[in-house]
Amino acid sequence: MVLPAANSKHIFNVTGTNELRDRLKMWIRQNYSDILGPEVNMLDLPNGFELIETKLHRLMREKGMKAPELKTAGESMAA
Repeated sequence: MVLPAANSKHIFNVTGTNELRDRLKMWIRQNYSDILGPEVNMLDLPNGFELIETKLHRLMREKGMKAPELKTAGESMAA
């Protein structure tokens, strides 16, 4: 993965996890609200990223696309 330079204005050039989470939510809203519809508001829930991921995987399977396996609660997303 290539990370943006420290002085970059890139959307994901952030200083902490809270800022990253907020920018990811903004990016998902901007790029996927037409697909998710009103359910994009699930991002505001405590487990919003997981809910959106589950929905996107379901949509992928319905369209005949291969969806990655969902992580269980005990698995790290980095694994």
